[in-house]
Amino acid sequence: MATPAGLTQPRGRTRGGTALLVGGVVLFCVVVLLVYIWGTVPLAPLPVLSTVHAAAMAVICATTAALLLTHATASGERGYLVLGGTFAYVCGVMILFPTVYPNGLVVTDPPSVIWGTLQSSATLFHPWHLALIVGVTVSAVVLGRDQRSGRPPRLGHGMLLTSVAVAGGLLLTTVVVVGLIDALPAVVEGITATPFAVGMFRLEAILALTGTIVVAYECRDGSMISRWLLAVMVVTLGEAVTMLNADRYSLAWYYNRVIGLVAALILLAVLIRDLGRIERITKALIDTDSLTGAASRAAVMASLDREARRAHRIGATVCVLWIDIDGFKEINERLGHQVGDQILMEACSRIARQTGPDLVVGRVGGDEFAVVVPGLGTSGVEDLAMRVLSALGEPFTVMDSVVVLTASGGLASTDPLVADPETVVRRATVAMLAAKDAGGDRFAWFAPEFGADAVERAQLRHALTTAIHDRQFDLDYQPIIDMASGEVAGAEALVRWERDGQREPAARFVGFAEESGLIVGIGRIVVACLEEDVPRLLGAVPEPFVLTFNLSVKELADDAITDSLVFGSLRHHRARLVIEVTESFEMHGDSRAAANLHRLLGAGFRTAVDDFGTGFSNFSRLAELSPAIVKIDRSIVVRAGQGSSDGLATMQATTDVARALRSRVLAEGVESNDEAECVMRMGIDLAQGYRYARPMPLQSVIDFWAARAVDAVALTRGSAGTPLE
Repeated sequence: MATPAGLTQPRGRTRGGTALLVGGVVLFCVVVLLVYIWGTVPLAPLPVLSTVHAAAMAVICATTAALLLTHATASGERGYLVLGGTFAYVCGVMILFPTVYPNGLVVTDPPSVIWGTLQSSATLFHPWHLALIVGVTVSAVVLGRDQRSGRPPRLGHGMLLTSVAVAGGLLLTTVVVVGLIDALPAVVEGITATPFAVGMFRLEAILALTGTIVVAYECRDGSMISRWLLAVMVVTLGEAVTMLNADRYSLAWYYNRVIGLVAALILLAVLIRDLGRIERITKALIDTDSLTGAASRAAVMASLDREARRAHRIGATVCVLWIDIDGFKEINERLGHQVGDQILMEACSRIARQTGPDLVVGRVGGDEFAVVVPGLGTSGVEDLAMRVLSALGEPFTVMDSVVVLTASGGLASTDPLVADPETVVRRATVAMLAAKDAGGDRFAWFAPEFGADAVERAQLRHALTTAIHDRQFDLDYQPIIDMASGEVAGAEALVRWERDGQREPAARFVGFAEESGLIVGIGRIVVACLEEDVPRLLGAVPEPFVLTFNLSVKELADDAITDSLVFGSLRHHRARLVIEVTESFEMHGDSRAAANLHRLLGAGFRTAVDDFGTGFSNFSRLAELSPAIVKIDRSIVVRAGQGSSDGLATMQATTDVARALRSRVLAEGVESNDEAECVMRMGIDLAQGYRYARPMPLQSVIDFWAARAVDAVALTRGSAGTPLE
């Protein structure tokens, strides 16, 4: 999938652009050198320039800060907070400046200041220059390292901390230049800089040179923001150099005010241009499916909404043709994703040829397509549907393979009572499922008599697809208890669906997601959530605490999920991450999922066998997995806890198998005291269930671990209280 463009995305260098950049830098250096040589030449005093400069810079810096902080919120990258906060601070100093500058706001004779002393305005020059140099340098370091390390964007409380830091810095600056100015060394004597000020200019020049070198090194990827940061540092360095040889109202003094203002305006214009370019590229990516080039789901829904509104105004209807390729998932798993992708691209091309350029064709799911059809009428839409399904029924020739597929289509239209795009799409999906249930290779119109189950399944499919697009999933964590010590030995990550203000447990949607193939999209979100949560969790809880998470066969067959684990940030924690698979998983050892699982094992991840005792176990296959943990299914735990002889025998047998595999044994779903006592009598290593703790948010599991560590002995003996219901 294409990655949205951003200011930190590397950009290619062009010969013309590089030559222009080098020429501009050389010209700038020549100008700085000339100004430095003749910088002390006195010019006519123009005090109003200082106020105009401060006011204009305040507006420019405020706009720059707003753009950068907004981009920080959108991208989640911490470096933009530092950069935006820096410009917000400079803006505050510029607003303060006219109040301490002689006749800055109120003209008197002799010149006076609103507060502070005649030294205050000259002193203000140094804090904002130092802040700009340090802020730009730090932001470049943070942005560069985050980009190279692949650290997931996450601001947390960064915006609040940035606001507090800026407000605190401005308050401290005001106190110093207004209240404590008499306690500080003087920075000007008339129009001449004092030795203290000269020393500060030298310090700023050294820091600016160092900062420029650091920024150039950290931003060697050539991204838009790196070039912008380097330009800011070069301008700041030039200003610092010229100030080494400047008095007030000298050539260097005027150069810094005028050139600094022009440079700030140019840099702001460049930032606005780059952000506008990013917005356009991002919108194009959002509106376009990265694989097929067709419209995305969001673009299809937007088009349907526009057409439905127009049709409602003129009393017409709009139809939606929803297409699903029959049996595509099996073909994808048997022949591989590369062949599957080629089929999807060819299928999209065939649909587009049948619909023509005037209709919106979109890829709205893994193997699902939609066509928005305004104004054709019933017969015209049916004719279009037959042509599309006939085209998709022609053999596909891909990589020396000939694949014959069929497709099912669902039709639904707006009417005076139903113009909502979401409702129309749900109806089209229901009709498509009805066509599929009837044998496929056909289309059907939505009809109210379709069964409630079909409607519910279509609604769930539609809701899950939307949830995946909007990333409406999060993780809870259920503690795993060490039965010998009573401490928390680990936790299992469990996906939750934030649906209509409620957290839906996995049991309510994972089964359908598996059946429909939507589980892959959910799996990618789970991995992204783990990338955000794992550093915090494993950083707070020391070894031997481990974190387990489930991957289904379809999720493991997805190369993108496997690549995220093998090459992403989670690889740094692989020794403490355990991937749960069902015991029947390895029955198909030549599958894509099996190959990816072996990749994960080779990369250092460990496995756990989930729901052990409920499937057909092949000992040699299980031995190949070398599972770190074998999880005994809850159904066995329940029967054993009830004292059933077959339940006790089954638990003992499954425990013996796990011991033979040299794996730790975990009892799942322990809810009652009887079940807990049975688990302890059999010497099972670990337990998990409501008897000990329900699934909980990230911070809660960290707190739970700490509490159990303090009182582990008492909890091991069963003093945790009555079973949780």
